[in-house]
Parts: sequence; C-alpha cells; structure tokens
Amino acid sequence: MEVTLGNQGIRELKKFFQRKLNTLDTLVENIELALAEKGFQLLQANAPTHDIDGNRVGSASIEKYADGYRVVYSGEDVAYIEFGTGYKGANDKYPNPTVLTFWQYDINGHGAKGWYYKSKQDGSIRHSQGGMYPEKPVYKAYTELEQIATSVIEGVLDDFFA
Repeated sequence: MEVTLGNQGIRELKKFFQRKLNTLDTLVENIELALAEKGFQLLQANAPTHDIDGNRVGSASIEKYADGYRVVYSGEDVAYIEFGTGYKGANDKYPNPTVLTFWQYDINGHGAKGWYYKSKQDGSIRHSQGGMYPEKPVYKAYTELEQIATSVIEGVLDDFFA
C-alpha cells in the first residue's frame, strides 16, 4: 500500500487499518486454518501407508472446535504406530516423554523373544520380534510444522495486507 504524505494520506491509512481491524477475527481464523492445513499435509506425508507389524494405519483429518482447528490422527492402532511397542519401542524413547504418562512398553515382559498374535489385517498368525519401533508421524509432523510456522503465518499476513 502506498500512502500519500499529508492529512489525506493519514486519513487513507487510518481507513485502511480500520477496515483491517474489523476483519481481525477473520485473520486469526485464517492463520489457524492455514497452520492446520499445513499440519494435515505434513501428517499425511509422515504417516505410514501400509500396516506396521500388523497394526492398521490411521487417517488424518482437520477438526474445527470452539477455539480453532486441530489435526487428528485416528484409527484403532495409531497409538502403537506413534509410540511403538515392546522392548523395541522402550529402547527408542519417544522425544516428548510428557505425553507418555499413559503409555507402557513390554507390559507382559516378552522381551526379545517376542510374541504371537492374530493380524487384524488378514487374520493370519504373526510373530512380533520384541515389538516395533515408533514411527512417530504425529511428532514428526509437529516438529516440521514448528520449523515452517512463521512462513505459513507470513503468507496469510501478506494476503491479508495485500
């Protein structure tokens, strides 16, 4: 935006900012939605597309709620995929241990010998050799979004002030 020096220019600038202030809620929602959409794309890029050690892959979605948007990774086995299982999962510590207050590894003490189970995919009997390492698609998407969040926000602001 170009502003003419003098009273007329100041009045034009004041009107411009008044119009923008009236749409501030829209700006905040646009930023939230842009971040959610980018987080959704990153989660889809990081999430496995095939079963992992017999665990079904999940699906990503964006949900609107009272305070904004959130990206959700849902499915019957997504916790196993995110955090891992058995002694393998326990030995590949999750980067953010505060979320693991509810998650326990190798609770049956199978250790390296592993265990047999019925696959949810095809009903076959499978053997897990000590569990599985965490794939961490949610964590990976989150850390990648942290790295680019500023540029996503700047893009929305550029459009807003254009």
